[in-house]
Amino acid sequence: MEVVWSPYSKNLFPALYRSEFLTFFKYQNICKAQNILVDERMFYYEIDDELEEWVNNTLKDRVVFFAKKVAIVANITNMRQDSIDQRVEKAQLINTQMLFFENKNAAKDFLIEEYHLDAK
Repeated sequence: MEVVWSPYSKNLFPALYRSEFLTFFKYQNICKAQNILVDERMFYYEIDDELEEWVNNTLKDRVVFFAKKVAIVANITNMRQDSIDQRVEKAQLINTQMLFFENKNAAKDFLIEEYHLDAK
C-alpha cells in the first residue's frame, strides 16, 4: 500500500489531518496491507504536541490492523533526528519495522526484500 502526501498538506488543519489519518486506516483495514510506503516528501503540515498525542493514541488503538513494515520516504536532512528516533521507537512498540529513506526505490526494496529472499 502506498500513501502519498501532496503539496496541499500545507493547507491542512487539525480536523482535516485527523480525517486524512483515519481514512488511511480505513483503507489499510480493507486491504490488510502488511507493507506500507509513505511518501512524505511533500508533507508540509506542522503537527503540534496535542495532535501528535492523538496520532500515537490512534495507532495504539489500531495496532491489530497495522502493517509489519513501513518505509517512509522523506527529506531526512530537513527532519530533526529526535523526531525520527521517536517515530521509529513508537513503531517498534507496535511490532512494526519502520525505516526512513530519502530514495523511493530504496524504500521499495526494503518493503519487498523478503519476497526476493523467497525467490532464491
